[in-house]
Parts: sequence; structure tokens; C-alpha cells
Amino acid sequence: ALSSAASDVYKRQIFSSKPDTKGEMRMVRRMLLALLLCCAAAWADEIVVQPDGTASLTEAVAKARPGDIIHLAAGVYTQETETYPIVIDKPLTLIGEEGAALESPPFTPLLNVTAPDVTVENIDFHLLRYGIVGMADWLSVKDCSFLLYDDTYRVSSCGIWLAGAKNASLTGNRFTGCGVC
Repeated sequence: ALSSAASDVYKRQIFSSKPDTKGEMRMVRRMLLALLLCCAAAWADEIVVQPDGTASLTEAVAKARPGDIIHLAAGVYTQETETYPIVIDKPLTLIGEEGAALESPPFTPLLNVTAPDVTVENIDFHLLRYGIVGMADWLSVKDCSFLLYDDTYRVSSCGIWLAGAKNASLTGNRFTGCGVC
């Protein structure tokens, strides 16, 4: 049998609703975030953007809710229809149809990712400095191509710049004239 004092300590450890350490608190926060993202994904909207449509990718990202999926139709998205850099400040997925390409003006990133849990798939990036600037954790970039389309901009150009981002996943990507910084 446990003494009364030992029994009280045991009960506090087992039944306490407060985590004892910062590590446990971080774990609880991560679990809640994962649960929230799973629930958000279940109700995610799918938004289709056309290069010559009434709404631009810039507008679609601004109006999207966390967890939404934005589909880019085939075509080239230039500074005439987009406001670069496009800031992604919430968890989103961008998926390009075959032939979907973002083309940047000089010295301007195409995407500036400031939110965690962003996925970018199957998009061609035609860049003159940076394709994606990843400033948040858990960025996933899959099956994209990055082309520095004017060699005079070669100095300091990056297809993907991971500016302090942790746990990034870069799979199946192709780089021409640039790389990952």
C-alpha cells in the first residue's frame, strides 16, 4: 500500500491535466495542431485557377482557408496576372497540371512560404532569382522543375531557398541553372 503522501504524488502525476515540462507542452501542441490539420483537410476546398481566368493564383491563395487545395491549370502565370512574390501564410497545397508554370520578374521570388505544412507539387518555376523561399517548417516540394531562364542572373540564384526551415521534404525535383540554398 502506498503512503498518503506517495499516493497524492502518484495521483498528481497520472491525473494531472497540466504537462510537467516544456517538452510535454510542445508535444500536446503538436498533437492538437495535427488533429486540427486533419480536421481541416477533411473539409478542405479545392480551388481551380486558370492563367487567363478571372481570379489569379495570388487571389486564390489570399482567399483560401488553411488546408485548402489549389489546382493550377496548364499555362504560364506571369507578373501581368500575379503579384510576386505570392505569400503563402497558411497551410495549403498547390498542385499544378502538366504544363503549369510560374514565371518571375528579375530579383523577385515566386513563392514566399511563411506558414508550416505547405505542399507544392508538379509546378514549373521559371526564375530570375528565387523560385521558393521557404521560411517555415514542414515544407514539401514534389516533382517540380526549377529553371533559371536567363544565365545573367546566375549569381546567388536558388530554385529553393530554405531560410531556416526545418523538416523540409524535397522529392523528385529538377534544377537547371540553380539549386537549393
